[in-house]
Amino acid sequence: RRPSPDVRPFGMGIRGWMGHAPGSFNRDAACSGERTSQSTIEDAATVDLYGASSNGSTTRNHRRLPQITVRHRALWGLVASFLAVASAGKQPNQASSPCASSDWRDICNGRLISDNGGYQDQPQVVVRRDGGWACVLTLNSAHEGQSSQRVVSTVSTDQGQTWSPLVDVEPHVAPHGLVPLTTGWINNLLVPETGRIYAFYTFNCNNVTTAPATGERLPNANLLGCWCYRFSDDGGLSWSPNRYNLTAAQAIADIDRSNAWGGAVLEGWSVGKPLIADDNTTVLMQFSKVSSIAGRSEGFFFRSTTALAPHTPVSGGLGFELVPPQPSDPTAPWHGLRAITGTHAEEGSVVQLPRAGSYYAVFRTTNTFLGAATSVDGVSWVDGLIARHDRIDYGPAMYLDKIKQPTGPITPRRFRNGMFLMTVYADQQVYPDLYGFGSRNPYWVVPGWERTGEAAVLWGQPEVLLYTLPPCEDARCGIGYPDFIETETGDIFITETDKVKSRVHPLPASFLTQLWQQGTIAEVAPAGQLIDQEFPAGHTQAVLPAPPWGAVNLSAGGGFAVEVDLNTASIPVGLARGVPLVDCRPSATVPGGAQSGIVVTFTKERVGSSWVHCVNVTMTDSTGRSQSWNTDAEARLWLQQTHRVALSVDGLARVVSSVVNGVFGSGGSQRPQGWAHLDPRITAVGSASGPKCTVHPAVTRLRVYNRYLSTTEMIGNWRADQEK
Repeated sequence: RRPSPDVRPFGMGIRGWMGHAPGSFNRDAACSGERTSQSTIEDAATVDLYGASSNGSTTRNHRRLPQITVRHRALWGLVASFLAVASAGKQPNQASSPCASSDWRDICNGRLISDNGGYQDQPQVVVRRDGGWACVLTLNSAHEGQSSQRVVSTVSTDQGQTWSPLVDVEPHVAPHGLVPLTTGWINNLLVPETGRIYAFYTFNCNNVTTAPATGERLPNANLLGCWCYRFSDDGGLSWSPNRYNLTAAQAIADIDRSNAWGGAVLEGWSVGKPLIADDNTTVLMQFSKVSSIAGRSEGFFFRSTTALAPHTPVSGGLGFELVPPQPSDPTAPWHGLRAITGTHAEEGSVVQLPRAGSYYAVFRTTNTFLGAATSVDGVSWVDGLIARHDRIDYGPAMYLDKIKQPTGPITPRRFRNGMFLMTVYADQQVYPDLYGFGSRNPYWVVPGWERTGEAAVLWGQPEVLLYTLPPCEDARCGIGYPDFIETETGDIFITETDKVKSRVHPLPASFLTQLWQQGTIAEVAPAGQLIDQEFPAGHTQAVLPAPPWGAVNLSAGGGFAVEVDLNTASIPVGLARGVPLVDCRPSATVPGGAQSGIVVTFTKERVGSSWVHCVNVTMTDSTGRSQSWNTDAEARLWLQQTHRVALSVDGLARVVSSVVNGVFGSGGSQRPQGWAHLDPRITAVGSASGPKCTVHPAVTRLRVYNRYLSTTEMIGNWRADQEK
């Protein structure tokens, strides 16, 4: 479901691809079950499993469809459960296959929610009043957007260790061999006072399946129709026989008028989990309105102050209204949230600042940065902003504070301690990787916090959160569409999907504690430290008796980290490219003429018409296979100055990253990302009985670890030494 230019949601061009089935449309009526053609109401408890709710009938193309009468809710639950289980494929609590390592960040080690043998997406969880979890997700036994797409639920009472059989939220059967109406992109909302759970989802209520310009069948029609909901009063085990229409979605803004139907058909979807505001009354739920024919999307919210009230009628849209609201002047343009540049603002999420009480939203764009918007009251919004890293005490070292993000999902969340987390991809492109890694791999996380006087959340620097290793079951080999879960005891989990399986992962308390301290941490990481040695200024070349890290088998998950303090006054101006700072290579060469081992080099790269200095790490195994990576050019390692450069090689996640003067290497404006994937073919580099290591006079301090360092640890090491 990407209306962005990189992937068309219906597999066709920007123009001439969408249309509607023959017949007229009544968007309000179609989802709520009101009649769109003459028919009679046979029974107040009648349920049309093909697409109509009870208390009426809905017809497509003015044809009357057979109905199934279900007179008792218990029986309805049994029918829905049977239908879901019969087509669910593998049991959702089936164990995952053996994993490459026990690393908790490897999604293979997660707790399996669902594996239906096809496509699945967007697992969202609410914590019930009894502590159990109710999860909703989108499934397809084939591929995304095909007619077998549906929305389902499952329940866990042991924090995701096991799950109940999948149950259809929207019944997915069709009479007489007709194609079922597609659904997708389901969100859930728990009413705290009653425990009722609402499930909101798109529903192709008018069975729009063909393009207007060509009459050809649309390969993906699940963004069209109505935004509907059902409810569960038994904790997600079964769902109401009636389907209801969230009528606010049908309000026609300018972007609706520009779609292929001129607004007669809703085009849009939502991935953002509904937010219950601190007043325990207001609910905000993000919705992306789309005009794929115009190549545009805008972000809106459904806002209600009555949806959580116990006596609010379940029909009529739960009091939700579309915001930003229509201007009082009916001739004025009506827009949602838009990006500062580019045509798309979609898949947003919203959080509330704990002290200011204002609202902060983020959304993906096509300008390669993460869009943002703020609101004092949740009604009127200031858009055209960019989410930013907190500069904290970095000063000019923070050469780019805008958060890079391709057209991929983001999930910000505030927790009970008032702190935030947000998932990001920390790059600017969705691309296939040379080594088999997909476009959304690894998944990074940034911590966030509120600062007095700021209207936005300020975000820390990226940390690897989750990854998956190729070869992957899905060719895209990525991770996305997560949801954070916080239990009453303060434990935090995250769900995700690789489009084939859905899982949930417990996040270690030690990881979270350290991550939220990123803005202030000032301590040297002790674990795995092999060397912490200072060298006097102007020293001659120092020699270490043996490689401190020994043999590092990167392909088996090994890793290392090296930190150097540089006094570049001892490096001559106009140097040739390549001054070894820490060199642990033997003099003998391996196949191809390279020297095996690890070397950290002070070098320079041409940027435009200028040369800039950076630090390079090169790793070469005994077969001669080698990989190098540079720190960002914009880190500006000026001569005649001192700098801290930290390099981390994570063989588990297969990621090389850097922190220079306390700032994570983001790639700056010169490259899409400042980190790299490791070549999985590189085996052991270095040797426990290998050569001596030389240390250049420009190095005044050297730290070496026999493991990778997290971004937060590298920042903490830098800050600890700065404060001495």
